[in-house]
Amino acid sequence: MKQYPFSQKYRIQKPKEFSLVFAQGKKFQTKHLTGISISNDLPYFRLGISIGKRYGKANKRNVFKRLIRESFRTEPLRFTQGFDLVILPFHKEKILDFAIFQQELQQIMQAIVNHHQQTKKTE
Repeated sequence: MKQYPFSQKYRIQKPKEFSLVFAQGKKFQTKHLTGISISNDLPYFRLGISIGKRYGKANKRNVFKRLIRESFRTEPLRFTQGFDLVILPFHKEKILDFAIFQQELQQIMQAIVNHHQQTKKTE
């Protein structure tokens, strides 16, 4: 058994769920990634990846998705609160470095949690 599982329940899969995140979500950006998130009723983050053909050929897009999924899988912050998170590449610049993605995904997730805590305090 893996220490950090990434089963189907941690993924956004339905087009309706993606549309909801895009329509109502809050955007967070780093140098290479854009994250859009909304709150969900679950005790964990769920991940969706959206990448267009403009990013490159299928093999480049698949490497990007694998790196993002692995960065998400090994991130312990994903078990803290419930959010649906869709990740998109920010630049056409094709950075395929696991350490960069891991750091930037962590920044996005931390920004989401911080934003949610601040909005709770003001309510």
